[in-house]
Amino acid sequence: MALCRHIISVCVARGVELADLSVWPDRIAAAATTDAPPCIAACMRGNLSCADAHAAAALWKVTRLQSCVEEPGDVEFGHEGVCAFRFLVDYLVDSTWSHVYFAHGDITRSKHRRSYSALQALVARRQWPEWPEETRRVDGSVLAANFNQATFGPVDFWHPAINWWLSTFIQYRGDMAMAAASWERAAPPRHVSWPLHNGTLRFPISFLFQVDRVTALRRSTRFYRAQYLLCKRGVRVLPASAGGRLRPHQGTPGRENAFTFTPLAWGHVNERLPLFLFGRDFVERPFADCLLDETVRHFNMNCSSAAPLMAREQQKASRSMPPLWTPEPTACPPMDDRCGQTGR
Repeated sequence: MALCRHIISVCVARGVELADLSVWPDRIAAAATTDAPPCIAACMRGNLSCADAHAAAALWKVTRLQSCVEEPGDVEFGHEGVCAFRFLVDYLVDSTWSHVYFAHGDITRSKHRRSYSALQALVARRQWPEWPEETRRVDGSVLAANFNQATFGPVDFWHPAINWWLSTFIQYRGDMAMAAASWERAAPPRHVSWPLHNGTLRFPISFLFQVDRVTALRRSTRFYRAQYLLCKRGVRVLPASAGGRLRPHQGTPGRENAFTFTPLAWGHVNERLPLFLFGRDFVERPFADCLLDETVRHFNMNCSSAAPLMAREQQKASRSMPPLWTPEPTACPPMDDRCGQTGR
């Protein structure tokens, strides 16, 4: 394993991406302003192997291959999240790296041109940035990402899954923790996580961004192992009113039906979570061991500690909770059941 301070962890899933891998790492390395350009941590998907990664690396003149792992299965068994969390599970305790950038094998393609440009600009910096203590200050410059900000509320297609994830895995640290806990105890099920997102989702497009190891160490290997498995197996989201058995990709935006997020579909949820996954405002919430069970086909939200929150009767919950801080002008207000941006 090559010793590198800066790592590009890349998920390679198709033959065309393997062909690209033989070229673009050296192009990225050419932008480096230090004597130590970033190394590549390859994660080979589908039928691709580490032998393929080493063959591509043999064509590099400058870049080094830090490591390689194989994650069999195509995108139906997860995509970039599987590779990103596999890197963190394997190397979180390894002190030889300081920053990692999570990349797709097709990052040089036109649909990711802004992200690729941001990566080139990042590599050209003498020092890669650390995340600030306040998550609200994390932006595209810190992440080296094509950054998105959107109104977020109960009518959003992804809201039930994100609401469950936030209520299962993270909570505020410090002075905000008590106020957020009071909100959680009193709010209706759809709104228990509102203080965490504040009516707005901010995230790097397509899970293409960088994070420093100091920030990543705010979470445990167990936490990243659970995220790895969620991305690999998918999640069945079962709100209190759910009674039907729906196939993947069925469900009505704005209605809390039962819904199975396959690994492919869960990837779209995971893409919207980076600021919560790593944000320094948050700490891990204790979560159930059943979310680490590798024998299940899909994980089930009912095994988690958040399930009672989701099942609480609406009429017993308060609808007059104030916001914990001033939301963005375009944010969904607290307790607004009609707010959000519907869509996939």
